[in-house]
Amino acid sequence: MIVSRSAYLDRLKSRVSEEEREDLENNDVLFISWYNHETVLRMLHDEGGGNGTVDTERADALEKALEAYLAQYMAEYPPGHKWVILSCLYLSQIAEEPMHPQRMTHWRRENGVYYCRAREEQPGSVCRWCVCRRTEH
Repeated sequence: MIVSRSAYLDRLKSRVSEEEREDLENNDVLFISWYNHETVLRMLHDEGGGNGTVDTERADALEKALEAYLAQYMAEYPPGHKWVILSCLYLSQIAEEPMHPQRMTHWRRENGVYYCRAREEQPGSVCRWCVCRRTEH
């Protein structure tokens, strides 16, 4: 299903309870990285989501891939999964920005296009939902 970015943004925001929002604002959330903390706060303060649409089937596929990845590689921190997923969905579907921090993957932006040496093209990689293009340098 295709929905407006603002409708999808509202859907993402609704997944954060008032109590969680207050905890985020007060830096009282455990199991969240600084990057995901800042990204989720940015999402919660985003007033419109911009123009354009979101393919919810594609976004749902990203969420399932993230759930599988986190179950395997971050199994010891299930409470943190929510924040990784919300952050990635917001960045990829609303902000149209890389899902990883720049200092982690060293992506770069040239003429409005993101490039990343860490982008993986293999099946099962969540990189296929990222706005970055693969580059060797």
